Amino acid sequence: MYVRSLCLRTVLAVVAAVLLPSSAALAGEKDHSKLDRELRAEVRSGHPSAQRVIIQVRSGAREALERALVAHGDVIVAEHPSIGALTAEVHGEDLAALDRDPNVLAVSCDADVTVTSDFGYQQVNGRGQGKGGKSRPAVPTAPDVLRETLGVDQKPYAGAGIGIAILDSGIFPVRDLDTQLRGFWDFTRNGIPSLPYDDYGHGTHVAGLIASSGVQSKGVYQGIAPRARLFGFKVLDRSGHGRTSDVIRALDFVVANRHFLGIDVINLSLGHPIFESAATDPLVQAVERAVRAGVVVVVAVGNVGSDKNGNSPSAISVGATDAHATVNHADDNVAWFSSRGPAWYDGFAKPDVVAPGTALISDAAPKANLFKQYPSLLVGRDFASLSGTSMAAAVTTGVVADVL
Repeated sequence: MYVRSLCLRTVLAVVAAVLLPSSAALAGEKDHSKLDRELRAEVRSGHPSAQRVIIQVRSGAREALERALVAHGDVIVAEHPSIGALTAEVHGEDLAALDRDPNVLAVSCDADVTVTSDFGYQQVNGRGQGKGGKSRPAVPTAPDVLRETLGVDQKPYAGAGIGIAILDSGIFPVRDLDTQLRGFWDFTRNGIPSLPYDDYGHGTHVAGLIASSGVQSKGVYQGIAPRARLFGFKVLDRSGHGRTSDVIRALDFVVANRHFLGIDVINLSLGHPIFESAATDPLVQAVERAVRAGVVVVVAVGNVGSDKNGNSPSAISVGATDAHATVNHADDNVAWFSSRGPAWYDGFAKPDVVAPGTALISDAAPKANLFKQYPSLLVGRDFASLSGTSMAAAVTTGVVADVL
């Protein structure tokens, strides 16, 4: 009787194992817990397409995974040993296999990274038109007023000796930045050293807010830390777009060479939507590593209104205010376009600070695509007025340089 009962239980167990997936398999098939939300949606569509992904692996497993991917016809794009990851172009059907691989910790899309400025904020007879056609005040804020509002106009604060890495669309060597710009690397072309340029225009504006000497405007549009040293890292192309993997590579370069170059601060006036927890987000992991290495990282939280953004726990996340072109703080308010937090997914209390970011005037890169697309942003020939948390992050970066 005992033998018959044992045999019956054994048969039932075998049938259950064949017909019913385990709870772990169900989690893998339904939740795809190692994939970010974009990739999970792709798998659930039933017909996942080829993807460019960033794969984080267990220690010592990266080379074996690379060999397996190459053998399957996938393409290794970049390696990120600092965060135990690699970037690869993989077949759609590989996503589920990577999710099941015990040596894979997380799989993230190599997300499109863009600037965090609001170019819908167009000046039209002193007013701006926001998203949805909403009319918004857009009074240009002259940097002399900006410096006064920050309290650095009559103080010996100039950021002398502080090195700042700007990861953006580049920096054009305008006269305002002649002595500040000390090096330039192009990570849209594999990180090669290059003569500085900015075919989009956003990075030059950011650099001017941080450290313009003001020579072109006779001091009117001087930056917040005009004696800081600038290092340009081009990670965005001529349309203002880039890849997360290129930003990670640039961050790794900065960390590896921080002592040789003397870099103290990193400005990231760019970003991508949050697709996963900060614990697995590869860009967040690269930022966190930079902070642990002793570099102050300033990031813009984005221009998506009340949506959530900016989930790097240790970075200084910056939202934007509208100072209404006055020194008096009584009329300041959070800019309508600025993200407010808390950060999506993890619920972090972000942004950490807010700073002026509405209609700030700074240097314009000649013939840049941004100003071809939005010529009304130009102020004369050499300057432009932009709004966004990008600008607020630049202002904050200058303040950080002043107080270090």
